[in-house]
Amino acid sequence: MTHPRIPQALYDRVQALTDAGDVDEFVAGLVEIGELRSTDRDLRDLLGSAPADRWLAVYRRVAAARADQPRSPEDQLWRAVRETMPESAPTGVLREILEDIGQEFSYYPFEHLAELARAWLATGAELPVMLVGVLRRTAHTELTFDRSAPVLPALLSELTDLPPVDPGEVWADRVLADLPDLGVDWQRLLAHAGTATAAKPSDRWERHGRELLDVVGPNRAARIIEGWLRLVGQPRSIPLWQDYWWELGEYRYDPHNEIVLRGLIWLLGFTPADPDSARTLGELVPIALRRTPVTENLLSLPTAKAAVYALSRMTGLVAVEQLARLTHRVTVRSVRKDIDAAIDRQTAALGIPRAEAEETGIPSYGFVEVGRRVLSIGGVTATLTVSGVRVVLAWRDTAGNLLKAPPPAVRRGHADEMGRLRSQTRRIDQALAAQVDRLAREMTAGRAWRYDRWCEHYLDHPLVGVLARGLIWTVDGQSCGYADGALRGLDDAPPTPAPDAPVRLWHPAHHTEDEVAAWRSWLHRHDIGQPVAQVDLPVVRPV
Repeated sequence: MTHPRIPQALYDRVQALTDAGDVDEFVAGLVEIGELRSTDRDLRDLLGSAPADRWLAVYRRVAAARADQPRSPEDQLWRAVRETMPESAPTGVLREILEDIGQEFSYYPFEHLAELARAWLATGAELPVMLVGVLRRTAHTELTFDRSAPVLPALLSELTDLPPVDPGEVWADRVLADLPDLGVDWQRLLAHAGTATAAKPSDRWERHGRELLDVVGPNRAARIIEGWLRLVGQPRSIPLWQDYWWELGEYRYDPHNEIVLRGLIWLLGFTPADPDSARTLGELVPIALRRTPVTENLLSLPTAKAAVYALSRMTGLVAVEQLARLTHRVTVRSVRKDIDAAIDRQTAALGIPRAEAEETGIPSYGFVEVGRRVLSIGGVTATLTVSGVRVVLAWRDTAGNLLKAPPPAVRRGHADEMGRLRSQTRRIDQALAAQVDRLAREMTAGRAWRYDRWCEHYLDHPLVGVLARGLIWTVDGQSCGYADGALRGLDDAPPTPAPDAPVRLWHPAHHTEDEVAAWRSWLHRHDIGQPVAQVDLPVVRPV
């Protein structure tokens, strides 16, 4: 019985062509049936009843049509053709079908994929590497549907000498390219990384991982793994398709590679603390937390959480600095909870206040000089300038003329860069507002900083420096403001503090009314606006 959407006359006409008649007419009828119904059961029934030579003729026609237009109306028919391939089909046809399946993220039915793979193995040839990737990815999908008797994991368990990662992701391609020169010890290390299926490593997993790292050398391992991790998040080198129409760019990780990636991240966390390793892990978190188009899903939450875990296992300030930076960039609740817990543990172990640790992680957002960043997009120059507590974006052409907005050609041709710039501008405004609030709280905290650290994290910080230079500070007991490129006292003479000299925020309650008035006049003379009120802060003084 045909589907109600398919006219019986159409079905009968196509059925009459299964044994003989014009092949092109047969294919056209099959395409018409496929367009009338969302499933391909009727197509499978018709093709399954056709003789092998008739099936092969249909295969040739549809394959030729897809060569000119890979994702065409024949896709529904192409799926049915693949699923009804007779056992007598030539080996070359089987190879072509397997190569086509290798372009997909996953495949259904699971049993049919296993049958095709076993048919190819029966020829004595090795499975194409891209097909191994489909088998692995589909096996993950199958396990979510049926854990009782999954056919693909069983097939994969019988195979040996499989590549440690699936090609098609840039970082995985680099692993496969580097592996022949790295030797068997690295193959063991990658095999161990491929067992990182839990949320966190067990003691046993960590112990074996450290043993393998000792064999290849922890410092050398860190450099090599860093090089791989820095490539994570780039668009796929080999596009994959899902559901026969959706092209997957950088929007979904290979689930097998994702497990290996998590294991490599954990292993990097077991190597000696190093600024480059910590920076690589810190940069990986926001990459993994990107939102995918349409579905708005997180790109790879396990990868982000693994990177935070690895940072939590590193010792020293280098890891704390990266964790602190992430507090300004991560809003996903579960990851933020991990970050906060890691900072608390690390600062407790180092014996430093959390506030001091957070200062080290304030991002610069690409600013090199204090309060100003210049970048080029599509031949025009964008200048970001911090004015007060907000960032101002200005555009100039190649002649230096000020533009009201970037030209339409730039907006169209560099839409992604423009979108990132707008998003970053919003984040900078939010970061400045948060720092203003923090400085206002520090006014009453009475906290002291070492002069050298204060310069690094406040006065000369590319972003916070704009705020710090609008405030009055007490440096080694002397009140100072910032004007004409240097710290200066009321008499405009620059101080000469030692690196360990104490620095505190100036508060009017600790100074006479005359001193407050003098500093108000000094700020006015140098045209300095304060991001946090100091000289105009109301103070109740004893009568």
